[in-house]
Amino acid sequence: MSKRLVLVIAALALIASAGTVTKLPTYTITLAKPATVSGTLLKPGDYKIAVGAAKVTITPRNGGVSVDAPVTIDTAKFKFDNTVITYVNQQNTETISEIDLGGTKTKLTFAK
Repeated sequence: MSKRLVLVIAALALIASAGTVTKLPTYTITLAKPATVSGTLLKPGDYKIAVGAAKVTITPRNGGVSVDAPVTIDTAKFKFDNTVITYVNQQNTETISEIDLGGTKTKLTFAK
């Protein structure tokens, strides 16, 4: 009987703690052209971005290899109406330098 009680208490504790797990905010972006992030070439298409404390993880929506990139996260005064991706041309390669996330005040600036 006491083993059963211990299992029930453990199960309830696990269920209660499930809601406290921190989930990284995720967003969707669409790349219209090939671009480089942290030395990795991303093809045009849809991507999911998970924003962490000082990095983002970019994953193709249709599956594939994720890319981790260091970023500086800033908060703007006003919400961005649309997601805007800023590119810079480095050595004849388009590199993502900044992403303003539409519907939020979040601005991601990628390390150079």
